[in-house]
Amino acid sequence: MTENTSLGHLLVADTPPVLVRRILEVLPSIYSDAYDQVYEHPDLGEPEAKYLMGHMRRALFETQFRDIAIACGQRFVMHTPTNGGCEHVQVMWGRFRLIACHVQSPGAFPQHSDCREQYAGVNKHIGQVDWLAVPPEPGKEEVFGVLTHTSDRHDQRQFRSAQIGFPDPTFEAWVDQPIDLLDLRDMQVAAFQATEDLQGRNQDVEPKWKKREGVEQDGEHPGEDR
Repeated sequence: MTENTSLGHLLVADTPPVLVRRILEVLPSIYSDAYDQVYEHPDLGEPEAKYLMGHMRRALFETQFRDIAIACGQRFVMHTPTNGGCEHVQVMWGRFRLIACHVQSPGAFPQHSDCREQYAGVNKHIGQVDWLAVPPEPGKEEVFGVLTHTSDRHDQRQFRSAQIGFPDPTFEAWVDQPIDLLDLRDMQVAAFQATEDLQGRNQDVEPKWKKREGVEQDGEHPGEDR
């Protein structure tokens, strides 16, 4: 992210690395399983399979998204849109509340829905980064994001990419370029490695003691009882 660099850093710092890894692990099999279950079903024709593909993929990922949240110790809620429709999962951690949806290509903006626009209203202060340093109140998520995922352009069986983006308050566009989950994973690994390297350097530094008159190099006074 560029203009909201602090927001990007907060996402890297607050998102449990295991959650990112698990999502990246399950998405390839979800895409292939969804395709196989509808297109290889003996009682479905191709038009019907094409219709069901998105629904099956969504159902499989929503289930996994909820299970991953539970396994990672994160909060989640099931929300039913006010205008009807299927329940969907919202996963929360730190200041973030995320929903998931499929998009046609990496970086594409999700289709409009009343509930998504309603959620995006909390992002009206997203450009004001000063509050990012203030710990969030329990149960209060101040940033709404969308976890988007997409298939290979030529093969719906193949998972292509997953990203986290933050919509503007009117749910018309991203406030900045979405962060790819692979990049998020790599940034977290780099941050962890940098911390380990710093700790290692601090531990490897040998103290340099000043020599004092009448003191041996090992730090003991001659004739002193051990």
